[in-house]
Amino acid sequence: MSDLNDTFALHPLPLFRAALLSLIFLMPAGVGAEQHAGNGLEAEKEFAICRQELYSAEWIAQKGYALDFNGNRALRDSKLRAAAADELESFAKSGHRFADINDAAFQMELAYRAQGYAFARVDYRCGLEKEGLLVSFLVSEGPQVLIESINLNGNTAFADEELAGFFSEEQQWYEDKKNIYVEAKVNDGVNTISDLYYETGYLDASVQGPHFEFSSDNSRVTISLDISEGYQFVINSVDFDGDVLEEAEEGLSSVAQTYIQQVYFKRRKIDLQSRITEIYSNLGYPSVKVVIDDQETVEPGKINLTAEIISGPMIRIKKIIIKGNAGTRESFIRNRIAFKEGELYTFEKQRKSFLALFRTGLFSKIDITIAPGSTEERDLFVQLEELLPREFSFEVGWGSYELFRVKSSIVEKNLLGTGRTARAQAGASTKGENVVIGITDPWFLQTDITVDLPFSYSRREQPSFEETKYGVSVFFSKTFRRDLATTLGYLISRTDITDVEEGFTLENQEDQYNLASIKLQLIKDKRNDIFFPTKGYRFSIAEEIADSILGSEEKFSRFTSGISIFFPIATRTVFGFRYNTGFIIPTDNQVTIPAPERFYNGGENTVRSYSQDLLGPVASGRPVGGNAFNVINLELRYRFSKTLAATIFFDTGNIAPNRSREELKKPPYDNQQDVIDDTFNDYFRDFRSAVGFGIQYLLPVGPARLDVGFNPNREKISINENGDVEGRGEDDLAIHFSVGMAF
Repeated sequence: MSDLNDTFALHPLPLFRAALLSLIFLMPAGVGAEQHAGNGLEAEKEFAICRQELYSAEWIAQKGYALDFNGNRALRDSKLRAAAADELESFAKSGHRFADINDAAFQMELAYRAQGYAFARVDYRCGLEKEGLLVSFLVSEGPQVLIESINLNGNTAFADEELAGFFSEEQQWYEDKKNIYVEAKVNDGVNTISDLYYETGYLDASVQGPHFEFSSDNSRVTISLDISEGYQFVINSVDFDGDVLEEAEEGLSSVAQTYIQQVYFKRRKIDLQSRITEIYSNLGYPSVKVVIDDQETVEPGKINLTAEIISGPMIRIKKIIIKGNAGTRESFIRNRIAFKEGELYTFEKQRKSFLALFRTGLFSKIDITIAPGSTEERDLFVQLEELLPREFSFEVGWGSYELFRVKSSIVEKNLLGTGRTARAQAGASTKGENVVIGITDPWFLQTDITVDLPFSYSRREQPSFEETKYGVSVFFSKTFRRDLATTLGYLISRTDITDVEEGFTLENQEDQYNLASIKLQLIKDKRNDIFFPTKGYRFSIAEEIADSILGSEEKFSRFTSGISIFFPIATRTVFGFRYNTGFIIPTDNQVTIPAPERFYNGGENTVRSYSQDLLGPVASGRPVGGNAFNVINLELRYRFSKTLAATIFFDTGNIAPNRSREELKKPPYDNQQDVIDDTFNDYFRDFRSAVGFGIQYLLPVGPARLDVGFNPNREKISINENGDVEGRGEDDLAIHFSVGMAF
């Protein structure tokens, strides 16, 4: 049994290194650098100890120097340079002192130890190369040490597995579990165990160790701890002395009951003090002083607590003084302060005021304090520091259909000092452009309802036609919890359809129409990450109604719903499932739905064996969309590292009705019921699929994704017995490059 502290004590100090290398190389101390260089060894690298009298700072500055690494396999040169970056920079800029080189070698050793190479050594020596200085770092890595086992003696309150877990390095979900030995982390584990005992009432517990026993080749280590637990202390009684006010007695009695028979540790005194202070502060005594005394009883493991209370004066608010609001209106701030002048100062109102100001997202610092003094009426100070209210962004991306795309935006988060948000966003791609200008009020009529008013313009080249849309909407949103929100909106827009592909005929003949609708949406999002989730789910459901009563030329009811679920199934592997569905049916006396309002399928985020919108019914070889859709995605995601992941996937989906009127060689619809019947009769028919794989490079704004989807049941072109061409001539595969996961 040996102690690793003794092993680490062998690290050579600068003088020890100098003496050792002098013996090895037998180089006279008086030989100067120029003399050394003149011995006919310019073509060879002759190494010696790094001493200032041999290689002066002036000589190094004149001749120059280089760094070299030898023997390192586990850590690349760049890692070692990074570990000693400060010391190497100091050597370069602060007089070329070899003390900095010595410190650099030590930092490199620490880098090795952090990776489990407990016996790694990094030495250094100097030589000449092309008449300049070469500092060569010599690495002896030794084995990477793994923790073989952890032996615990004397613990009864906690299981071995629980305590041993403190010595296991916390793993990211995508990392292999390999319990490497790092002395600093072992010591942290010992300290954590000591803290655990202390914080669970074992005030006299002691942990002796760690003690280490290494294997013969030093690649494994066994760690031993000796634990003496002692008694677990509990609170026997809670008493109150001093200014025990009648109006506070009920609250104090309730607090006392919550602490009796609870495990005792020192923080309990702070908790009790805080609870009593809160009771008195909410009665108007913010200057209350509470001192807690603890006494052991005759019975072992029992503690009596006594709280001495000095209430101080009852305080009312004289004036509310706001400072630091250079860009925010004072009225906006006062509307979020729970205090009124002349009211009692209470802790609860202070907390509500702080939270209300914090939730605005406008301030980096919020201090709410009462003025010092002895009078009963005092000023309340609200000191603020504002965040920068304006943000700019610029993004460049790529999509398999849109190809190159760019987006920029400017956001003003504190419009005219009112806490409202104004934004302007513009985007463009090879297939079109869009502009959105909007205003958001997060506190509509001083409630927690958010109102958003966006104005939009977009032009987009669809596979069959070009669509131009102008719109304005108003949305009312409310967040019930962090993961549950609902939105109610009124939308009005004008749509123009132009550049219809030659030979393609719109089933709905309208190439211009006005649309007005109301939409209700509910979203529940329990994912642990919006870009690359590893667990949780997201569920959404929405209903939209367009009608002439709302000012619409088109009349329909549109329903959509979807759920995505993620399951971690191994250290680096996640299984993802998504199902999206929806339908749109004409209402009143309308027969068909305009092409831009229909559902389309196929593309980088749906069924990936098809190009954009090319799954489903066609007319003249162009997609016409449908009145209903289904998309099912299954993905197995494997993460190689923090930045690289891969997937294999299966997608399937459809569009209903499954065939266009042209494909069925039937005239356009003239009966609403026929449209509805064909839609729901085909709702779960003619599913088309994709199998494939993808690679993702994880960026801060979402993963850059390359997917290849193969079509296992593609529909080929054929000639029927009448000589007519049938089939859609679908491709064998599709390749998609985009930013963001498919779901």
